[in-house]
Amino acid sequence: MCINFAKKYRKTAEGYVKMISFLILMENKENNVNGLRFLFMSFLFLSGSVFSHDKWEEESIGAKSSEYDYLVYAVTWQPTFCILNNDSPSCVNPKPIFTTHGIWPYFFSNSDFQNRHPSYCTDSIGCTSSKPCKIDSSVLSHMLNDTDFKNITTENPVPLMMHEWEKHGTCYGKGQHSYFSDFKLMREVVIYDDSFKEYIGKSIDFNELKSLFPKNTSFRCAIKDGRQLLFEVHYLIDADGGEFHFEKNLQIGEPCKNSEILIPSGV
Repeated sequence: MCINFAKKYRKTAEGYVKMISFLILMENKENNVNGLRFLFMSFLFLSGSVFSHDKWEEESIGAKSSEYDYLVYAVTWQPTFCILNNDSPSCVNPKPIFTTHGIWPYFFSNSDFQNRHPSYCTDSIGCTSSKPCKIDSSVLSHMLNDTDFKNITTENPVPLMMHEWEKHGTCYGKGQHSYFSDFKLMREVVIYDDSFKEYIGKSIDFNELKSLFPKNTSFRCAIKDGRQLLFEVHYLIDADGGEFHFEKNLQIGEPCKNSEILIPSGV
């Protein structure tokens, strides 16, 4: 019954709010935390929001909130996301823009791991227990009515918001509303040369692509039908949103090869 409910409502933002309200009701009624987590992960799977780990990733699950070395402001090239996840509710009308994926607390890399971060943190601001808390439905509703927030996120951002808060936001050191408001306030860190627009729908050499972005960036690519696609750009910043240049080896997801990269214009 629960999975059918998810499939029924997963296509609209309003439906996602109904789903999270339903989950909260089920948790209160049945007090079944494990069952709720299973449902939550099922919704993320249905929406295409679950990604596999990198072999060079070290994830500190249950770390204490606010303890990190720097932040990553992650943006996704939406056409590539939709090529890889064309059934996602966020891909009904994809635009050739960078959408905000999240703000992620990070640790310095070491010789074994170039993707080190806390997740599902404890003692987060606004949480009433020592366990990672889930996003409040009132925060979802408020942000969905914020035009500036909607302009920088996917068309239906609720599953992303649910995932981002629980995995990364709980580690951020601020409450839920502040975390998502910082998506807007820190968006100004997303800068690149205007000539990037000339390559939309075309291929560009990776070294040339990197020259169009500031030095505090890392890149993620994806392979589709034998072609390398630009997937994400990760801006390394400090807690105040300033450029962070003390981490040189960050690699989140599939690294881009030193060859031609396609910047898709659409699905």
